Amino acid sequence: MMVILAMLLSGVLTSTFFYKMFYEPTHMERNTALGVMVTEEGRENAETREAIRHYRSMQRGAFLASGSLLFLGIICALFSARMGILLEIFRLLLTWETFFYMYQKYQRKIICLKYENQWLEDTAKHMCYMKAHMNVYRRELFNDLAFVPLFLLPFRAFFYPEAREYLQGNLIHGFIFILPFMILLALLGVYYKGAVNRNLVFFFSCIEAAAMWIFQWKLLFCKVGAVQAFAVYVLLLILGMIMLLPYMRGIITDRELAQREFPERMPSDGEELWLYGYYRNKKDKALWVKKKFGTGISFNHAHPKARLLMALAQAMVYLGTAVLIVMLF
Repeated sequence: MMVILAMLLSGVLTSTFFYKMFYEPTHMERNTALGVMVTEEGRENAETREAIRHYRSMQRGAFLASGSLLFLGIICALFSARMGILLEIFRLLLTWETFFYMYQKYQRKIICLKYENQWLEDTAKHMCYMKAHMNVYRRELFNDLAFVPLFLLPFRAFFYPEAREYLQGNLIHGFIFILPFMILLALLGVYYKGAVNRNLVFFFSCIEAAAMWIFQWKLLFCKVGAVQAFAVYVLLLILGMIMLLPYMRGIITDRELAQREFPERMPSDGEELWLYGYYRNKKDKALWVKKKFGTGISFNHAHPKARLLMALAQAMVYLGTAVLIVMLF
């Protein structure tokens, strides 16, 4: 019962937070549209108004989906408190990613509309190089050889005596044990073919390899059941996919911006620094800046300290959740 009450309290608090942060500010704006400063012509434009209406509609849908996940988690908590706790953590992470993705998507749409139609106040203009603020996530970070040890290391499990004992004479055990290797092999093919962003594939392969090692450890040394060990593996993969959602958002942003033809130099009100939904300015030494949408402050994500703090925060959240998954199963 305490778990269910905690989940209900979490649902109320998070819904209030997301409402105040992402939905309510759209009804309080006067000279902006989703935090983008535009002229009166831009605010009254049909495409701008349609984008804001669609944004609000999608946010309401996100509230409904979050509430449905909360209800599902409470139902699961009636039978298993640990499953209820895990579902609530996943709900919080997914809800944040969903709300921020929608805000980023529609804010970027209005920024592009503003630049295409030049909805600029004469007193606020300065010249910017738009292309200097794009393609943040398109650079390849790894050499092809980096995938070799990542691919080969999990195969050492076949040399463990426990593995030979587990696999001996049992086809079902063999299939369950081999399946993660098949997934890693598929990722290897996708990586070298280049069909998907190679950085994204490499990151997910690292997560899959780590999940595979924990799966092998649970199965061979902790002697848990195959279904239980495989459930840990799947939950860790799901957690990893949620963790990579911000990077996927950045890739989508880069792709959308690349499809638009911006002039080499163009007048701007500074929105080029917010193209990814958050503030990025390498020339600004400030760690914190005032948000353009709603109230409060935000990181300057180009600042080294901001990147370090974000990395530490994500490590605490996702590693903590991964440890919880391993402990609960």
